Amino acid sequence: MRSETVNCLLQNALLLSTVLFDPTLVSVSGHGTTNEMVTEFFEVHEKNILEKITWKSSTAMALIETKLVNRKVRQSLYGGKVFVLRQLPSLLKLCELSRTHYLDNSITEEEIEATLRKYEKSKETRYLFASALTEAGVVLKTTNWDRLRLRIQKPGTDVDVVSDNKYGTGRFSSTLPLHRDTWASNIQCQINWWAPLSTITEKRTLQLFPSFFKKPVSNNSASWNLETLKKRRNESKSYPQMPICTASGEELSSIMCDSIPIVIEPGDMLVFSSAHLHSSVPNTSSLPRFSTEIRTYHKGDFEHRIGAPNVDGQCSDSPHLSWFTEIAGDS
Repeated sequence: MRSETVNCLLQNALLLSTVLFDPTLVSVSGHGTTNEMVTEFFEVHEKNILEKITWKSSTAMALIETKLVNRKVRQSLYGGKVFVLRQLPSLLKLCELSRTHYLDNSITEEEIEATLRKYEKSKETRYLFASALTEAGVVLKTTNWDRLRLRIQKPGTDVDVVSDNKYGTGRFSSTLPLHRDTWASNIQCQINWWAPLSTITEKRTLQLFPSFFKKPVSNNSASWNLETLKKRRNESKSYPQMPICTASGEELSSIMCDSIPIVIEPGDMLVFSSAHLHSSVPNTSSLPRFSTEIRTYHKGDFEHRIGAPNVDGQCSDSPHLSWFTEIAGDS
Protein backbone atom coordinates (compact mmCIF):
# COMPACT_ATOMS: atom_id res chain seq x y z
CA MET A 1 0.00 0.00 0.00
CA ARG A 2 1.30 3.45 -0.88
CA SER A 3 2.25 5.64 2.03
CA GLU A 4 0.21 8.71 3.00
CA THR A 5 3.10 10.90 1.90
CA VAL A 6 3.16 9.38 -1.59
CA ASN A 7 -0.63 9.62 -1.97
CA CYS A 8 -0.45 13.30 -1.02
CA LEU A 9 2.34 13.95 -3.50
CA LEU A 10 0.42 12.17 -6.24
CA GLN A 11 -2.24 14.87 -6.19
CA ASN A 12 -0.09 17.03 -8.42
CA ALA A 13 2.71 15.89 -10.71
CA LEU A 14 4.32 19.32 -10.88
CA LEU A 15 4.38 19.58 -7.09
CA LEU A 16 5.94 16.14 -6.98
CA SER A 17 8.75 17.17 -9.30
CA THR A 18 9.42 20.22 -7.11
CA VAL A 19 9.67 18.13 -3.95
CA LEU A 20 12.03 15.67 -5.64
CA PHE A 21 14.11 18.44 -7.24
CA ASP A 22 14.17 16.54 -10.54
CA PRO A 23 12.28 18.45 -13.27
CA THR A 24 13.12 15.72 -15.81
CA LEU A 25 10.49 13.50 -14.19
CA VAL A 26 7.67 15.73 -15.47
CA SER A 27 7.15 13.93 -18.75
CA VAL A 28 3.63 12.52 -18.45
CA SER A 29 2.50 11.21 -21.84
CA GLY A 30 -0.97 10.76 -23.29
CA HIS A 31 -4.16 12.60 -22.49
CA GLY A 32 -7.09 12.30 -20.10
CA THR A 33 -8.06 13.70 -16.73
CA THR A 34 -5.49 15.03 -14.27
CA ASN A 35 -5.98 11.98 -12.06
CA GLU A 36 -5.36 9.63 -14.98
CA MET A 37 -2.22 11.52 -15.95
CA VAL A 38 -0.89 11.51 -12.39
CA THR A 39 -1.65 7.80 -12.05
CA GLU A 40 0.28 7.12 -15.26
CA PHE A 41 3.10 9.34 -13.96
CA PHE A 42 3.36 7.26 -10.79
CA GLU A 43 3.16 3.89 -12.57
CA VAL A 44 6.01 4.86 -14.92
CA HIS A 45 8.28 6.34 -12.23
CA GLU A 46 7.17 4.52 -9.06
CA LYS A 47 10.56 2.95 -8.19
CA ASN A 48 12.49 6.15 -8.80
CA ILE A 49 9.96 8.22 -6.83
CA LEU A 50 9.99 5.98 -3.77
CA GLU A 51 13.80 5.80 -3.77
CA LYS A 52 14.08 9.60 -3.92
CA ILE A 53 11.48 10.16 -1.17
CA THR A 54 13.34 7.76 1.13
CA TRP A 55 16.67 9.38 0.28
CA LYS A 56 15.42 12.93 0.85
CA SER A 57 13.91 12.05 4.23
CA SER A 58 17.18 10.48 5.37
CA THR A 59 19.28 13.53 4.47
CA ALA A 60 17.00 16.32 5.70
CA MET A 61 18.96 18.92 7.61
CA ALA A 62 17.73 20.35 10.87
CA LEU A 63 18.62 23.93 11.75
CA ILE A 64 19.93 24.01 15.30
CA GLU A 65 18.68 26.91 17.37
CA THR A 66 21.26 28.65 19.53
CA LYS A 67 21.46 31.89 21.47
CA LEU A 68 25.25 32.20 21.26
CA VAL A 69 27.95 31.34 18.75
CA ASN A 70 30.75 30.49 21.14
CA ARG A 71 33.80 28.23 20.85
CA LYS A 72 31.71 25.06 21.18
CA VAL A 73 29.30 26.17 18.47
CA ARG A 74 32.19 27.17 16.19
CA GLN A 75 33.57 23.64 16.47
CA SER A 76 30.15 22.29 15.49
CA LEU A 77 30.03 24.71 12.55
CA TYR A 78 33.39 23.38 11.35
CA GLY A 79 31.87 19.92 11.52
CA GLY A 80 29.02 20.88 9.21
CA LYS A 81 26.24 21.76 11.65
CA VAL A 82 24.03 24.69 10.70
CA PHE A 83 22.64 27.07 13.32
CA VAL A 84 19.99 29.76 13.50
CA LEU A 85 19.71 32.62 15.98
CA ARG A 86 16.12 33.81 16.41
CA GLN A 87 14.93 37.40 16.44
CA LEU A 88 18.10 39.28 17.28
CA PRO A 89 17.13 42.81 18.43
CA SER A 90 19.72 44.61 16.29
CA LEU A 91 18.83 42.51 13.27
CA LEU A 92 15.18 43.43 13.70
CA LYS A 93 16.25 47.09 13.75
CA LEU A 94 18.26 46.49 10.56
CA CYS A 95 15.17 44.97 8.92
CA GLU A 96 13.12 48.02 9.89
CA LEU A 97 15.82 50.40 8.65
CA SER A 98 16.04 48.47 5.39
CA ARG A 99 12.27 48.56 4.85
CA THR A 100 12.43 52.33 5.13
CA HIS A 101 15.51 53.00 3.02
CA TYR A 102 16.46 50.03 0.84
CA LEU A 103 13.61 47.61 0.17
CA ASP A 104 11.27 48.30 -2.72
CA ASN A 105 9.38 45.48 -4.40
CA SER A 106 9.12 47.53 -7.57
CA ILE A 107 12.85 48.38 -7.73
CA THR A 108 14.26 48.52 -11.26
CA GLU A 109 17.56 47.08 -12.50
CA GLU A 110 18.86 50.61 -12.89
CA GLU A 111 18.09 51.39 -9.24
CA ILE A 112 19.59 48.22 -7.78
CA GLU A 113 23.27 49.14 -8.14
CA ALA A 114 22.84 52.51 -6.42
CA THR A 115 20.86 50.87 -3.61
CA LEU A 116 23.52 48.21 -3.05
CA ARG A 117 26.28 50.82 -2.88
CA LYS A 118 24.28 52.96 -0.46
CA TYR A 119 23.61 50.00 1.86
CA GLU A 120 27.22 48.87 1.82
CA LYS A 121 28.59 52.34 2.60
CA SER A 122 26.12 53.03 5.41
CA LYS A 123 27.70 53.22 8.86
CA GLU A 124 24.32 52.47 10.38
CA THR A 125 23.88 49.15 8.56
CA ARG A 126 27.38 48.03 9.57
CA TYR A 127 26.82 49.14 13.15
CA LEU A 128 23.55 47.22 13.44
CA PHE A 129 25.05 44.07 11.92
CA ALA A 130 28.05 44.30 14.24
CA SER A 131 25.64 44.73 17.16
CA ALA A 132 23.76 41.63 16.02
CA LEU A 133 27.04 39.70 16.05
CA THR A 134 27.67 40.92 19.59
CA GLU A 135 24.18 39.75 20.60
CA ALA A 136 25.11 36.38 19.07
CA GLY A 137 28.08 36.11 21.42
CA VAL A 138 30.81 37.07 18.95
CA VAL A 139 33.79 38.76 20.61
CA LEU A 140 34.53 41.50 18.11
CA LYS A 141 38.20 41.98 19.01
CA THR A 142 38.94 38.32 18.19
CA THR A 143 36.98 38.30 14.93
CA ASN A 144 37.49 39.82 11.49
CA TRP A 145 34.81 40.32 8.85
CA ASP A 146 34.59 41.11 5.15
CA ARG A 147 32.17 43.51 3.46
CA LEU A 148 28.53 43.63 4.45
CA ARG A 149 26.42 42.80 1.41
CA LEU A 150 22.82 43.44 0.43
CA ARG A 151 21.38 40.95 -2.07
CA ILE A 152 18.43 41.93 -4.23
CA GLN A 153 17.17 39.06 -6.33
CA LYS A 154 14.33 40.01 -8.64
CA PRO A 155 11.78 37.42 -9.83
CA GLY A 156 12.88 35.48 -12.89
CA THR A 157 16.54 36.46 -12.46
CA ASP A 158 18.92 34.06 -14.22
CA VAL A 159 21.89 32.52 -12.41
CA ASP A 160 24.77 35.00 -12.40
CA VAL A 161 27.38 34.60 -15.11
CA VAL A 162 30.29 34.96 -12.69
CA SER A 163 32.78 35.75 -15.46
CA ASP A 164 30.81 38.90 -16.36
CA ASN A 165 32.70 42.07 -15.40
CA LYS A 166 29.57 43.29 -13.62
CA TYR A 167 30.15 40.68 -10.91
CA GLY A 168 33.92 41.20 -10.62
CA THR A 169 33.75 42.49 -7.05
CA GLY A 170 30.83 40.34 -5.94
CA ARG A 171 28.86 43.43 -4.96
CA PHE A 172 26.13 43.08 -7.58
CA SER A 173 25.62 39.30 -7.38
CA SER A 174 22.05 38.16 -6.84
CA THR A 175 21.68 34.53 -7.93
CA LEU A 176 24.94 32.74 -7.21
CA PRO A 177 25.70 29.30 -8.69
CA LEU A 178 26.89 26.30 -6.66
CA HIS A 179 30.06 27.08 -4.73
CA ARG A 180 31.94 26.91 -1.45
CA ASP A 181 33.24 30.28 -0.24
CA THR A 182 36.42 28.58 1.00
CA TRP A 183 37.42 27.69 -2.57
CA ALA A 184 38.35 31.34 -3.07
CA SER A 185 39.35 32.53 0.42
CA ASN A 186 41.36 29.46 1.47
CA ILE A 187 40.28 30.19 5.05
CA GLN A 188 38.82 26.99 6.49
CA CYS A 189 37.58 28.65 9.70
CA GLN A 190 35.49 31.13 7.70
CA ILE A 191 31.83 31.40 8.75
CA ASN A 192 28.86 32.76 6.80
CA TRP A 193 26.18 34.90 8.45
CA TRP A 194 23.04 35.24 6.33
CA ALA A 195 19.73 36.92 7.11
CA PRO A 196 16.54 37.77 5.19
CA LEU A 197 15.47 41.40 5.47
CA SER A 198 11.93 40.62 4.31
CA THR A 199 9.80 37.49 4.16
CA ILE A 200 11.28 34.65 2.13
CA THR A 201 9.90 31.36 0.82
CA GLU A 202 11.41 28.22 -0.69
CA LYS A 203 11.05 29.97 -4.06
CA ARG A 204 13.32 32.89 -3.13
CA THR A 205 16.08 32.02 -0.68
CA LEU A 206 19.44 30.36 -0.14
CA GLN A 207 19.90 26.59 -0.47
CA LEU A 208 22.44 24.31 1.19
CA PHE A 209 23.58 20.84 0.14
CA PRO A 210 24.53 19.28 3.49
CA SER A 211 25.39 15.78 2.27
CA PHE A 212 28.28 17.27 0.29
CA PHE A 213 29.95 19.04 3.21
CA LYS A 214 32.49 16.22 3.37
CA LYS A 215 32.09 14.96 -0.20
CA PRO A 216 34.18 16.39 -3.04
CA VAL A 217 32.46 17.86 -6.09
CA SER A 218 33.85 18.91 -9.44
CA ASN A 219 34.98 22.55 -9.43
CA ASN A 220 37.39 24.95 -11.11
CA SER A 221 39.22 26.21 -8.00
CA ALA A 222 42.54 24.82 -9.29
CA SER A 223 42.53 27.27 -12.20
CA TRP A 224 41.26 30.30 -10.25
CA ASN A 225 43.62 33.00 -9.03
CA LEU A 226 42.91 36.33 -7.30
CA GLU A 227 45.75 38.24 -8.95
CA THR A 228 44.49 37.16 -12.36
CA LEU A 229 41.00 38.36 -11.39
CA LYS A 230 42.39 41.78 -10.41
CA LYS A 231 44.41 42.07 -13.60
CA ARG A 232 41.53 41.08 -15.86
CA ARG A 233 39.18 43.42 -14.01
CA ASN A 234 41.57 46.35 -14.52
CA GLU A 235 41.73 45.46 -18.21
CA SER A 236 37.92 45.21 -18.40
CA LYS A 237 38.29 41.57 -19.42
CA SER A 238 36.09 38.74 -18.20
CA TYR A 239 37.22 36.38 -15.45
CA PRO A 240 35.20 34.46 -12.83
CA GLN A 241 34.70 36.43 -9.62
CA MET A 242 35.05 33.13 -7.73
CA PRO A 243 35.52 29.39 -8.30
CA ILE A 244 32.28 27.48 -8.89
CA CYS A 245 31.04 23.92 -9.03
CA THR A 246 31.40 22.47 -12.53
CA ALA A 247 29.42 19.27 -11.99
CA SER A 248 27.16 18.06 -14.78
CA GLY A 249 25.05 15.05 -15.66
CA GLU A 250 24.57 12.46 -12.91
CA GLU A 251 26.89 14.28 -10.51
CA LEU A 252 24.87 17.49 -10.78
CA SER A 253 21.58 15.61 -10.44
CA SER A 254 22.87 13.95 -7.28
CA ILE A 255 23.86 17.31 -5.84
CA MET A 256 20.54 18.97 -6.65
CA CYS A 257 18.62 16.13 -5.02
CA ASP A 258 20.28 17.17 -1.76
CA SER A 259 19.02 20.77 -1.92
CA ILE A 260 17.67 22.19 1.34
CA PRO A 261 16.05 25.63 0.82
CA ILE A 262 16.35 27.78 3.93
CA VAL A 263 13.21 29.50 5.23
CA ILE A 264 13.65 31.65 8.33
CA GLU A 265 12.04 34.89 9.49
CA PRO A 266 13.28 38.47 9.17
CA GLY A 267 15.25 39.04 12.38
CA ASP A 268 16.67 35.49 12.32
CA MET A 269 20.31 34.82 11.47
CA LEU A 270 21.54 31.70 9.66
CA VAL A 271 25.10 30.66 10.54
CA PHE A 272 27.05 28.02 8.63
CA SER A 273 30.59 27.08 7.67
CA SER A 274 31.81 28.71 4.47
CA ALA A 275 32.93 25.22 3.43
CA HIS A 276 29.28 24.21 2.89
CA LEU A 277 28.24 23.78 -0.72
CA HIS A 278 25.48 26.33 -1.34
CA SER A 279 23.82 28.54 -3.94
CA SER A 280 20.91 30.88 -4.47
CA VAL A 281 17.51 29.41 -5.28
CA PRO A 282 16.42 30.93 -8.62
CA ASN A 283 13.57 33.28 -7.75
CA THR A 284 10.37 31.81 -9.19
CA SER A 285 8.11 33.82 -6.90
CA SER A 286 6.39 37.12 -7.69
CA LEU A 287 8.46 39.23 -5.28
CA PRO A 288 12.13 40.16 -4.94
CA ARG A 289 14.33 38.53 -2.32
CA PHE A 290 16.10 40.96 0.00
CA SER A 291 18.81 39.49 2.21
CA THR A 292 22.04 40.56 3.84
CA GLU A 293 25.22 38.66 4.61
CA ILE A 294 28.78 38.79 5.77
CA ARG A 295 31.64 36.39 6.39
CA THR A 296 33.89 36.24 9.44
CA TYR A 297 36.82 34.27 10.79
CA HIS A 298 38.08 33.83 14.34
CA LYS A 299 41.71 34.94 14.62
CA GLY A 300 42.66 32.30 17.17
CA ASP A 301 41.10 29.48 15.16
CA PHE A 302 43.00 30.60 12.08
CA GLU A 303 46.30 30.82 13.94
CA HIS A 304 45.82 27.32 15.36
CA ARG A 305 44.60 25.92 12.02
CA ILE A 306 41.21 25.01 13.42
CA GLY A 307 38.43 24.87 10.85
CA ALA A 308 36.33 22.84 8.46
CA PRO A 309 37.86 20.08 6.31
CA ASN A 310 39.05 21.00 2.84
CA VAL A 311 37.60 18.19 0.74
CA ASP A 312 38.04 19.57 -2.77
CA GLY A 313 39.47 23.12 -2.74
CA GLN A 314 42.55 23.39 -4.97
CA CYS A 315 43.24 27.11 -5.20
CA SER A 316 46.99 27.63 -4.83
CA ASP A 317 46.65 31.14 -3.39
CA SER A 318 47.60 31.88 0.21
CA PRO A 319 44.62 32.54 2.53
CA HIS A 320 43.05 35.86 1.53
CA LEU A 321 43.17 37.58 4.90
CA SER A 322 43.30 40.97 3.17
CA TRP A 323 39.58 40.61 2.36
CA PHE A 324 38.85 40.97 6.06
CA THR A 325 39.15 43.80 8.55
CA GLU A 326 38.73 44.19 12.30
CA ILE A 327 35.06 44.62 13.17
CA ALA A 328 35.69 47.05 16.02
CA GLY A 329 37.41 49.54 13.73
CA ASP A 330 34.99 49.18 10.82
CA SER A 331 31.52 49.20 12.38
